[in-house]
Amino acid sequence: MAALHWTVEGDGPPVVLLHAGGLDSRMFERDVCGLARLARVLRYDRSGSGRSPASTGPVDRVEELRMVRTMAFGDRPAVLVGCSLGGQLAVDFAVRYPALVAGLLLVGPGLSGVEVSDDRRARMARVAAAAEQGGDKLADAWFRDPHLAPHEFSSATTDLVRTMLRDNVDLFLIPPASVAPRPALGRLDRLAAAGHVLVGEHDDPDNHAIARVITRAAPALELHLVPGAGHFPMLERVGWLPRALATLLPQLKPP
Repeated sequence: MAALHWTVEGDGPPVVLLHAGGLDSRMFERDVCGLARLARVLRYDRSGSGRSPASTGPVDRVEELRMVRTMAFGDRPAVLVGCSLGGQLAVDFAVRYPALVAGLLLVGPGLSGVEVSDDRRARMARVAAAAEQGGDKLADAWFRDPHLAPHEFSSATTDLVRTMLRDNVDLFLIPPASVAPRPALGRLDRLAAAGHVLVGEHDDPDNHAIARVITRAAPALELHLVPGAGHFPMLERVGWLPRALATLLPQLKPP
């Protein structure tokens, strides 16, 4: 397994930030100070993303997460904060290793085992086609997507996202080989940790449906709509993610 780029900041309960597909841990850059005032925060780039080199073979993303969180926190249970594909990874991890999860904060999560709609497949195909013309064309298509970016981001956030997409353009062309986990769909009753599932009002119907499936199967998880937001509320509103975490932490039992 390739060496990963990871950092730990702050003090308090252990929290792991899991980035979205096509982006990397810099997506949390503008909130990391606020998050670090609440918790001891680990963020890392999955192998092949951002500043982590690609692995030479297929990667078990759940075991990759277990490795890096163990290096940071030992065997202490941690709160997993995952967005999009990062949320899907958080669910896969929590199903496999429930004792290592103190809580879940899932933002527009995916769900392994769920069939993708034709509309989602077409949207992602347009983004991938743009990536063939380079990072800037990829970013242009990404920002035109009505669910990924339904509103204009601040200029600083726009520059940050554009930089990440340029750096990660190859992920849209040749995705890194990953070991497919046993689908979490059908095993969601193993999600014992409390937490919140948040989905933006303007996120796509697939993600709204997934959020409902997860929270119906796992009663300890609460479903919350984020008014006015798309797929990435934390990119639209700096400070939103620390507030969401601050709301969740008092509801969790100490490990």
